[in-house]
Amino acid sequence: MAHGNSRYLCNMTDMTQNQISPMFEGLVSNLSWAQMTEDNTKPDSATEKYLQTIASRMKHSGHQMSVMDDPDGIPAGYTYLLQFIFHDLTRSRIFNSAPSHNQGLNNTASASNLNSPQLDLDTLYGGGIEVTPGLYERHRKGAAARYRFRMGKLGPAKASLGILAHGSNTCPYDLARITDTVDDAAGHSPSGGGIDPIISDWRNDTHLLLSQILVLFMHVHNKVADAIADSGEKPENIFRLTRQFIVRSYRYIIVNDVMRRIIDGHVHERFFGGNQIMEDGTTETISHSAEFIFAVSRIGHGMVRNQYPVNSLFLNDKGIIEAGFIDNILTFSSFNKMLSSSNPALSQKLPVPQNWIVDWRLFFKLDQTKPAYAQRISPLLAPRLTSARFDNFATGEAVQKSIPYLDMERCIRFRLPTGQQIAAKLGVDILSSSDMRAVNIPFGGDEDKRQLDLALDSVPNFRDETPLSYYVLQEAALAGNNGVHLGPVGSEIVARTITDALKCSTETHNIGIFDANEFETAKSEKAINTMKKFIDLLSMDSGKLADLVRASTDGAEKARFVRLKRGQEFAE
Repeated sequence: MAHGNSRYLCNMTDMTQNQISPMFEGLVSNLSWAQMTEDNTKPDSATEKYLQTIASRMKHSGHQMSVMDDPDGIPAGYTYLLQFIFHDLTRSRIFNSAPSHNQGLNNTASASNLNSPQLDLDTLYGGGIEVTPGLYERHRKGAAARYRFRMGKLGPAKASLGILAHGSNTCPYDLARITDTVDDAAGHSPSGGGIDPIISDWRNDTHLLLSQILVLFMHVHNKVADAIADSGEKPENIFRLTRQFIVRSYRYIIVNDVMRRIIDGHVHERFFGGNQIMEDGTTETISHSAEFIFAVSRIGHGMVRNQYPVNSLFLNDKGIIEAGFIDNILTFSSFNKMLSSSNPALSQKLPVPQNWIVDWRLFFKLDQTKPAYAQRISPLLAPRLTSARFDNFATGEAVQKSIPYLDMERCIRFRLPTGQQIAAKLGVDILSSSDMRAVNIPFGGDEDKRQLDLALDSVPNFRDETPLSYYVLQEAALAGNNGVHLGPVGSEIVARTITDALKCSTETHNIGIFDANEFETAKSEKAINTMKKFIDLLSMDSGKLADLVRASTDGAEKARFVRLKRGQEFAE
């Protein structure tokens, strides 16, 4: 797979400023309240002030948004599973660089997708054992084919927390990390344990919860690979069989579990209900829309909690202890400077300590244990996200802008259609200027909403010409079952993106063919189609697991290549 190849451009090769959207062709925003600088690289000072004013008020002040017990909500683990999935779909240089003079999204060098656009887990597997062998353990017999991920040792336990008993719902590993042996270019001596991770996509080490999601997938892969090896399979076949099984299960989980939770039920049935129009052929170039990459894929920011019960040591009779604040969780990262803490004194050491590993029962519904639930989606974000300092990883520049600011700023800089424009195109209810008031959010603190409304009122026409990243948050709060899932616009864009990503080509390693039968299989009891079933693989008997893998992959290898034809037209 050639990452960065032009076939993975976000449909931007021939774009002009009047045609920047592959999903909603011809729709661009001409905001009356926003202007760019003369060189077209950033908003002008007045627009920047507007965005800073609104972004600074996009927060809640209490814990009422992040309760432990929310039976109608989404378990908290799906916030970071979504982030992992979106990393699998797209990795754009645009996030680390400004567009060239007067080019905007027409700068294809910046817009190119460094990942494949399919749901093939290249964010986990990289180029596989041949292209990126360093991700995988050497075979115990030396020259035989590799098939297991390298795993990292945990660091010493934090004395203030106590000792954690490991079980099947935890993965007693960190990412494998490089331990430096010589002074670096700046003359600094090695500080002890490894920091830089040995992984395909470094974005998956931006914080503890995401790196532990990656560890979980690696751990399940190794469990499956060991089961196949124990069954007598030839070493050269083990990686291929394991990868096919993991990717197919991952796709089933997305269709049957993740999408059922995050998008509107009617939209889910229309896209994933099994009535898709199919046709032969796999040559169509697959790419993802600017609306998804730069706006709707940021929805997870609306789901982030203030605190997390990382494992049982983080809970007492009063709830989650102070160590579980998101500030602490974000500092376990090789990207420590990318999301710098509002409290610079906070600094955690890598590798991850033994008593900081995630107990997945507290993040997904696995047994009778009550998980923590994601924050309901709205423009009222966890305070941490409005106070964070974002550094440009590519240049080392301290941009000093918050996440909600950057989400809105990209919508303006790349002239994405407003939420109202897309709602009109789809023929769904358009949120009115009155609907866009924060006071209409059916949860959260009254004072928080009042302060946000004051900020919105200070920007002329913002509530009529709303950046897409903000609009989908408000829409979810009002039309997504009180913020449990996305509303019509957000659901449509996510569903179309995932449907496109399920298309197969000869460049997806012949892994998992998604045709009409696969939609039915994804819903079957036998399929590994929920996170509970996926995590339960860790405790499955080795012989039964090997039989399960063979039954799954035998069907995949006999399937013919097909591609999905977009059968869901705009409701015009």
